[in-house]
Amino acid sequence: MMISCLTEIVENTLFRRASEFAENHAKKPLYSRGFFYCCSIRFQLLVAPGLHFYRMSLILDSPLNIRFLESNMPVRTLRGILLVLAALIPAQMFGQGSAAQSVTLQVQPVTKLGVSGNPGSLVISDAQAGVSEMSVQDNSTAYSLTTNLDNMKIVASIDSPMPAGTRLLMNLASSGGTSAGLVEISNATLPVNVVTGIGKGAQVSQSIAYVFSADADVGGIPSQTRTITLTLTN
Repeated sequence: MMISCLTEIVENTLFRRASEFAENHAKKPLYSRGFFYCCSIRFQLLVAPGLHFYRMSLILDSPLNIRFLESNMPVRTLRGILLVLAALIPAQMFGQGSAAQSVTLQVQPVTKLGVSGNPGSLVISDAQAGVSEMSVQDNSTAYSLTTNLDNMKIVASIDSPMPAGTRLLMNLASSGGTSAGLVEISNATLPVNVVTGIGKGAQVSQSIAYVFSADADVGGIPSQTRTITLTLTN
């Protein structure tokens, strides 16, 4: 890195500035002396009239206390010496630096489950003649999950039992586990399995189906609400 930097100095900056100084002073009757800086390094240039040689001093204010190149020499020779010197110049002289950071990394267990919203109202308002059970269903919602654990499952529970003579069932599809099919949750105040064997990864927009049924001899039931809780657990 230092050699590349110094090469850049020599090729693009140092000798361009030295040449400009030499051109401006070569025709003067006396020796001309000038100073210029390049990459935080102070250069002193002495140009003799009519000569194609530069007397140049490279002055580095560093622990090495380098002061050299105090003789007349062609530009090609000066370039070679500067490149050899690159290995001895501390990186700090070229404005380089480094810093270290300690980064702590960890992946904790992740179990995330979400639903798309609430299903529509399950209202029984019609039935076929002669059947003893009336029913209605809804397939409008879905769930998604992400987990980095194996052998997970989804359990479902209801906040309070269904009225006598009625039943509520649900079915969760699963592309990364085993669905229990249509599971009755009418009295599942304690969680029941609806999907098992879920492995690491994500499942997106998995269908949720609800079926609400009532015996034909059940009288009218006013509108009620039940809360169904789905939990991703082990």
